[in-house]
Amino acid sequence: MGRRAGMERLLLRNAKIVDGTSSPWFWGDVALEGERIVAIGRGLTASGARVIDLHGLVLAPGFIDMHSHSDDTILVNRLAESKVRQGITTEVIGNCGYSLAPLVGGAIDSITYDLEGYGITPDWSSFGEYLQRIADNGTAVNIAALV
Repeated sequence: MGRRAGMERLLLRNAKIVDGTSSPWFWGDVALEGERIVAIGRGLTASGARVIDLHGLVLAPGFIDMHSHSDDTILVNRLAESKVRQGITTEVIGNCGYSLAPLVGGAIDSITYDLEGYGITPDWSSFGEYLQRIADNGTAVNIAALV
């Protein structure tokens, strides 16, 4: 595996790999450079890489939570530990008719009341401004929104 300057190299060894393609799982290694997977296979080597032995652990692509209600909590807990610990890397918000944007009419009072309990004052009114607030706050997961 070639090396790009300034990128951390990581080799995940001896994982039970479930690749999400419906193929049977297999024992193997995954090599990364920065945030990019550069190789998957058995017996990989990576000179200068930090090696983590995953013996007995499962390695799989991130899961998508298609029905979350994290519209407000993603602003409170940007690390989303309860999701990340389950392998969730993407959340779909805006389910069941609940959304924090746009804030118009009676929604303003209702949403403001809900968020003040978390110490958050809504500083957005449009959907785009709400998404920008999430982006500015930062999140450990990807967000997809129903509109």
